[in-house]
Formats: sequence, structure tokens, C-alpha cells
Amino acid sequence: MISLILSLIVLLAGYLVYGRVVEKVFCPDDRQTPALAVHDGVDCVPLKTGRAFLIQLLNISSRKYDVNLMRTGQGSPILNSIRSYKKKVRSAIQLLRIALFESVARLNNTAESSLPVILVLTSNS
Repeated sequence: MISLILSLIVLLAGYLVYGRVVEKVFCPDDRQTPALAVHDGVDCVPLKTGRAFLIQLLNISSRKYDVNLMRTGQGSPILNSIRSYKKKVRSAIQLLRIALFESVARLNNTAESSLPVILVLTSNS
């Protein structure tokens, strides 16, 4: 527990010191970003901070997957076909789960069923 607390203190101290060093070296200014200056509605669009960080996180995680596929000799068309196939399979599985859940809900609501039917849906993805 002590090592966790010490590591958090070191992380916070490093963040504060490194932030000040970077601010002195790069001297941030108050210019508008291209999203605000150009704002064409297609390429330059202002985003909320949370959404921008989420996009960066997704880019980093998918880039690792792309690099691993490139190392095996598979190119971008193969990657795109794999992704579209996975999306189609996931949506089909989701539709089946919804249909199954609705049918079980109907069975539970009928007057003829004396015992409730319990369904556990698990996700493999």
C-alpha cells in the first residue's frame, strides 16, 4: 500500500514539474485552433474535450492492431473486410439476443406458465 501511495505522489510531482518545463520551453499562445478558425464542417470541426481524448485513445488502440496486421503481411483491404465482417456478426448476434430475450419475456408474462423462465445472456466479445 505504501508503494502505491508513493508511486501516486511521484506521478503527481512529475506531472506538475514536467508541465511547467514544457510550458516554459514551448510557450503556449492564445491563437485559435484550425477547428475554430477554418470550421468547414467536414475536416475542421470543434469537439468537446472528452470526445477528443476518446478519439485519441481509440486511435492508439486500433493502431496497435493495425501494426500487428501489417507485420504479418496483411494490408488495409483485408483489415477493412475483417472489421466489416466483425461488425455484421456482432449486429446479427445482438439482434438474435434481443429476439430471444423478448420471446422469453413473453413466456414469463403468459398465464399458462407456472414457473418463470430464466435466461442468462453472455457475451463472448
